[in-house]
Amino acid sequence: MARITFDESYREIQALWERAQDARRAGEREDALGVYEELLAHPCAHHRVTEHDVLDEMHQVLRQLGRFDEAIQAKRDAIAAGYRSSPDPEADIAEALVEAGRRDEADALYAELRERDPDDVWLYNSAGYIYAGVDVAEALRWLLDGIDVAIATGDYDQVIGQ
Repeated sequence: MARITFDESYREIQALWERAQDARRAGEREDALGVYEELLAHPCAHHRVTEHDVLDEMHQVLRQLGRFDEAIQAKRDAIAAGYRSSPDPEADIAEALVEAGRRDEADALYAELRERDPDDVWLYNSAGYIYAGVDVAEALRWLLDGIDVAIATGDYDQVIGQ
């Protein structure tokens, strides 16, 4: 196995990140996915790259491409690799389910997430915005409930303004 210096490793990883971002900016999503895969496969990735960040980037691109099952798997892989966020990162899966037209699964997942953390104001925001494109009444319910939670918890994240 060929060895490279610390600086070479840094430059190679940085170049891959830049190529992926350039491809995304240019709207070349398939190319970006290929570069993200190269990034994860790079021999220095294990000590240069936060795997869950790359997987999250892949999730976003796959959603933009309408490849929802792959997007959901990428997010699940990111979560398994340690990805955390607010709202719960599974809210991204629920959003992808709505976008895929799998409303029953999305509804069930959102209900589970709400039960898991009823004070997560960002969860209500996520559901409200994604449902707005398919069911305005459901979106309004989530957003109004989110406002109630924000008021009750002090709205530290200033969600009400959104």
